[in-house]
This record gives sequence, C-alpha cells and structure tokens, in this order.
Amino acid sequence: LKELEKAQQLGVNSDSLKPHFVKALLLTREYQRVLNEVQSDPAASPKENASTQQMRADALMGLGKITEACDMYKSSIQLDPDLAPGYIGLGLCEFINGRTDTALQNVQQAIRLDPKNPDNWLALASFEKTLGKQEESLKAFDKAILIDKTNLDALSGRATILVALNRTDDAKANIEKLRALYPNHYLSKYLDSLIAFQSKDFPKARSLLESNLKIAPSHIDSLILLGSTYLESKDYELAKQ
Repeated sequence: LKELEKAQQLGVNSDSLKPHFVKALLLTREYQRVLNEVQSDPAASPKENASTQQMRADALMGLGKITEACDMYKSSIQLDPDLAPGYIGLGLCEFINGRTDTALQNVQQAIRLDPKNPDNWLALASFEKTLGKQEESLKAFDKAILIDKTNLDALSGRATILVALNRTDDAKANIEKLRALYPNHYLSKYLDSLIAFQSKDFPKARSLLESNLKIAPSHIDSLILLGSTYLESKDYELAKQ
C-alpha cells in the first residue's frame, strides 16, 4: 500500500493504480477507506462503473453489510455482464443464503469469463472446501497453482487440504515450497502446527501456535487451532480466552 501511494505521488496514472490500490486496501481490511475513496463517476463507461461498484461491494461485504453488498454485486453485473469478480461476489451472497448450487454456478460463470485468473479458482476451492468436497477443492487449488506457481493462498490452501486428507508427506512438501518462496511466513508455521495437532503432538502444536500469534496476532485459523490445542490439554480457561 505504501509503495502504491509512493507511485501515485511520483505521477503514475491513478486509473492504472486503482485496482491494485483497492486490492491492497481490502487485504489490509481498510474497508471504510475503500468506500470513502472509490466512487462511481457519471462520466465513466458502464464497464468502469461496474468495476467500481464491485470493489465497493467487496468493502461492504468486509464490513458485514451483506444485503447492501449483494445488491451492489447484482448492479455491477447488470452494468457489465462479463465482470467475473461480480459473479464471485454474487456467488458468495448465494452461499451465505444457503443456495449452494446457485453459488457454484456463479463461480463457474466467473471461471468461464476469466479462466486464467487464479482468484476465480481460489473462490471455487474455498466453496468446495466449505462443502466438505476435499478432492474437488484440491483440484481447484491445483488449477490456481498452474496459473500462478507462487500464489500464497493457493499453496497454503492446498497444503491444508492435504493435511485434512492425511496426505502428510505431500503436505510437508507443499509447506517446504511455501517456506522457500515466503521465508518465515506465518502460514507456513500455521501449517506445521496443523500437522502437529493432527499427529496429536499437542505440546509442539501449542508452541508453534503461540510463537506464530506473536507474528500474526489476528490470524483467525491460528487462534481457533490454539483454542483446540488448549482444550485437548484441558487448559479450559486458556481455551475459552
């Protein structure tokens, strides 16, 4: 985000920076800032305004304003029926409302429109994982990695599925690849702790997770797993916290 802001100060065209800037704001959970700074422009083309509405919908979703977000995703697709991220958002809305078949149809539509975007395959992997379809999720993660061999979310997501499928050796190889690309990243440490937990080595899992949360104190998966580790160790008060 700082580098993008510096680029803007140095005179790089704001329009070319906009999608990257918004993505950075969303990743840092600056949702309100997205809403404040990204506005529709009456003079812009329908495609540009569709993209703007989709970005604002992502921010609304991040703030938990689901109904508003879903209405805006629909509006963005009406403006641009070929807007793949709009279908991903709409798929999430359908998923939240329990309409899993329609949710997957929307994600598949996004993939048809933009098959070379790893984010679309990651969305499919996420939905399949939530539905308990581990093998299908793994295939979607593999598709994302074929497009982008360094994709952090795809590599870590794939490793999580491999652990769930008890393919520990494959998972460890995946984690080593992740560690080589992103040394000391908290996701590598989290995945190591996941393997330790599954192997019932609770002291090791606990140590790894407590260390990891010093690096990434708000990583939800690490917090949940640490709670489970405390529970297994009968440290009920710590588990509750």
